[in-house]
Amino acid sequence: MHILVAAAGAVGAVIASFLQDRHDVYLIARGAHLSAVRENGLRVIFPEGDSIIEPGENISDNPQGWGQMDLVILAVKSYSTDHMLDFIAPCVGPETKILSVQNGIGNEDKIAEKYGLAKTIGGRIIIGAELLEPGVVQCYNFDGIVLGPWDVSPPSSLENLVEELSTQGMSVRLSEDIRWVKWRKLLWNAAFNPITAITKRTVEEVLADPDGRELAITLLEETRAVAEAMGYKMPEDVVEKSMQYSDVYRGFKTSMQQDVKFGRKLEYEAITGEIIRAAREKGVDVPANEAVYATLRMMSGD
Repeated sequence: MHILVAAAGAVGAVIASFLQDRHDVYLIARGAHLSAVRENGLRVIFPEGDSIIEPGENISDNPQGWGQMDLVILAVKSYSTDHMLDFIAPCVGPETKILSVQNGIGNEDKIAEKYGLAKTIGGRIIIGAELLEPGVVQCYNFDGIVLGPWDVSPPSSLENLVEELSTQGMSVRLSEDIRWVKWRKLLWNAAFNPITAITKRTVEEVLADPDGRELAITLLEETRAVAEAMGYKMPEDVVEKSMQYSDVYRGFKTSMQQDVKFGRKLEYEAITGEIIRAAREKGVDVPANEAVYATLRMMSGD
């Protein structure tokens, strides 16, 4: 398969490193990151060893000339979705599928609006990774990819794609209801991404603080109420399980906390913003999410 990974940040680099041996993989990178990759390749550090994506014409800041892809994996921040969808247009042909592995809600709808529901695949990844320096990515843990069609097609329509993407070290699983899966992940992100970004504390430090822990539980409960109002029934113990699951990521800095550290734009609209908009549509009160949203907006200067 010809696969475009847009772009080669922490998440994109990890995925590309697993796919490069089986497929023709193309990556979009820019600036100092691209310069470092062109000189030394893209290094991905795993607990069990390093993987190198060698420099070549398949890594560029311009997809013109690469031709139409079989698959585009969208791995940019949600606020860059519209721009990237325009940017990759030369690579999208009649048979191209576009898989979003992004945080938050709403990215798949943007893909569908521009390229059609039939091309749109929803995806969920759970990953601990960060860009250490230009050309070097550290991956702490990776739970693989869960994906499913965004339209009414049966999930079985993507069985061949799942088989093609599955590699040793990267499991790819098919979901019967990818929209539910996305909302399930949103619960954890809605709690711990904002809190760690605002307080500049790790998940472990938040859990160790009684007020931090209570705030996380409140955000989880509010988001669960919104998800269920939207029709996505959550397990009775979803809040408890989410808190237990946080133990796996105790020392990890969330993506939003990393963005604060490096002075990058914050990805709060697709997470907290979407929750608030859905809550207002369904008449659900989410005061903690609203307070967090206002704080993140002021931090971002928006």
